[in-house]
Amino acid sequence: MNTKRIIFGLFIAVLSFTSCSDDEGVDFQPNPLSLSTEKSSVDETDESIDVMVNITESRTIDLIITYEIGGTAVDGVDYTSNNERTVTIPANSLNAEINLSLIDNDIINELRDITFRITEVSDSSLTVNNSETITVSIIDDESYRYRDGILVINQGGFGTGDASVSFLSDDLTFTENNIFSTTNSSMLGDTGQSIAFNDNLAYIVLNGSNKVEIVNRYSFASVATIDTGLANPRYMAFANGMGYLTNWGDGFDPDDDYVALIDLNTYTVTSTIAVSEGPERIINVNGSIYISNKGGYNQGNVITKIDANNTVSTINTGDVPDEMIVDSENNIWVVCEGIPSWTGNETGGKLIKINSTTDTVVETLDFATTAHPEMLNYADGNIYYYENGAIYKMDENDTNLPTSAIIIQNLDFGGLAIKNNMLFGTKPDYIAGTSDINIYNLNTNTLNSQGHQSQMGLNL
Repeated sequence: MNTKRIIFGLFIAVLSFTSCSDDEGVDFQPNPLSLSTEKSSVDETDESIDVMVNITESRTIDLIITYEIGGTAVDGVDYTSNNERTVTIPANSLNAEINLSLIDNDIINELRDITFRITEVSDSSLTVNNSETITVSIIDDESYRYRDGILVINQGGFGTGDASVSFLSDDLTFTENNIFSTTNSSMLGDTGQSIAFNDNLAYIVLNGSNKVEIVNRYSFASVATIDTGLANPRYMAFANGMGYLTNWGDGFDPDDDYVALIDLNTYTVTSTIAVSEGPERIINVNGSIYISNKGGYNQGNVITKIDANNTVSTINTGDVPDEMIVDSENNIWVVCEGIPSWTGNETGGKLIKINSTTDTVVETLDFATTAHPEMLNYADGNIYYYENGAIYKMDENDTNLPTSAIIIQNLDFGGLAIKNNMLFGTKPDYIAGTSDINIYNLNTNTLNSQGHQSQMGLNL
C-alpha cells in the first residue's frame, strides 16, 4: 500500500456474455486423438457449444468417432444434440466438429455442465481411454445476481483483512455490500487493490494478502485462488492467452519490481518479467502490454511495453504516470500526476498522448506546477479527468487542456468511472468507515443520485 496517499477505487463491469479460455485437450495413444474447445464455459444465451475432435495424422479414409454426452445439463432442456452421437473426420483431414445447440430457457438453475467422452473409433489402431473427457459449463443467465451494474472494490483497512466488493445495479435501485463473503462464506482478504475482467471471470487483486481471488463475474462464486508468486500485486490485464499482473515487491527496494505472467488454465504464475520501479496500471493494446511505472514509494516517469514475444522496452513520460486509456484511433493517453509538493521537488502534471504504432509521444499537455490530475477515464470520444475537486472533459482530438471544469462541487473523490453516460465517483467518510457513491448525469453535468453506500475503500 502506498502510505503517502489514501484514495478509493471504482471499477465498472460492463456485463457481456462471452467466455473463452485456452484449448483443453486429452491424448490417446499410440496415434494421438484429442478433444478441444475454445470455450470451457458458455452462457445460456450463446448459440451453441462447439467441441473439436482432432487427430495428429490424417487418414486416407474417413474416420468415424463415436462419443457419449454426460453431465448435469439435460438434453432437450439445456441443449439439443444429434442423437446418433457420431462424428466423421473426413479422409485427409485432421479434425471434425461436434455441435450442440443451446436452449435459452426461463428456468433458474445452478451452473450445469456437459461432459464429452469418446467411446469408439473406426480405426482399431487408435486406443481410446474412456476416462479421458472434456467438460463445458453452461451458465444460466436467469441466475446472474450481479449481471447489470457496477462493482466497487473496497480496500478496507490495511492489515485488517476486511477488503470487500460492493454491487450497485444499473437502475440504481439495488446496492449490496460484501458480495464475495456473502456468496462464498469466507472473507475476501487484506487490502483490495483492483479488479480485472476476462470473459466470465473477475480477478480480484488483494495487495496485502499477496493473492488473487478468481470468481464468476456474474454470480461471484469462487473459482480459484492464486496465492504464490506474488509480492505486493497491483493491477492486471490479459493478452495472448495469459494474465499479466504488476507487482511492486518490497516498496523500499527499487530493483525487485516485476510483472507476473499467469496461466489462465491452471491459475498459476509461470514466469516473471523485471520492470522499472512501481509498475502500476496495465492495459492491452493490439496484443502488447503497456504499464505505467508510477514509482511505488518514489516517483517514476516511464511507460513499460511488453510485446507478444515478452520483449521489454520503455517510453519516457512525465512524472508519476498512472491511469491510461485508449482512444478511438488506438492512441494511448496517460495522465501523469506530477511530483507532489510534500517531496520538496514539486512538478506539475501532464496529459500525454502516445502513438501505439510507433510507441512515440505525439502530444504533451502541461498542467500548472501545482496541478496534479488523476483518475483518467474515456467514453464516447471524450477524455475525463479529476483535478482539485473538479471533473474536466476534453475531446480526444483537442490539442489544449480544457479551461473550465464540467462539474465543480468540491468533490473529494477517491475513485471515478463512467458507464451509460453516468459518472460514478466514490466519496469517503473516514469517520463512519464507509464511502458514498455520487452519480452525475453527463448530459446535464448535474447530480443524478447520491448516498449509495459501500464499505470503506482505502484503495489506490
